[in-house]
Amino acid sequence: NTQPLERLLAENQILAKLSLAGTGMGAEAATGVARGLMANTTLVCLDLCGADLGPKGALAIAEALPHSSLEELNLADNRVGDEGLVALAKCLGAPPGESASGASAKYHE
Repeated sequence: NTQPLERLLAENQILAKLSLAGTGMGAEAATGVARGLMANTTLVCLDLCGADLGPKGALAIAEALPHSSLEELNLADNRVGDEGLVALAKCLGAPPGESASGASAKYHE
């Protein structure tokens, strides 16, 4: 059930940092996190290290990033695969000579 995470993030007006590291929550829960991120305006740091997102979860997070307030995202140890990595790179990328909106991300296969 992804609703508690989605609701927590969507309704939160205080939380600036959240660690879900090592939870192994998987792709389904990541979609709830992604939906919540789109409605959240206060979260600037999210640690999803070891959350077992896989490619599907990485795609969901990538789709949410342009609509979120995140400045820092840790996706280490998630086996996001080529498809997930490409999606994340596209949303964090910027034309040569420009920053990627000040956002940073950590990624390790």
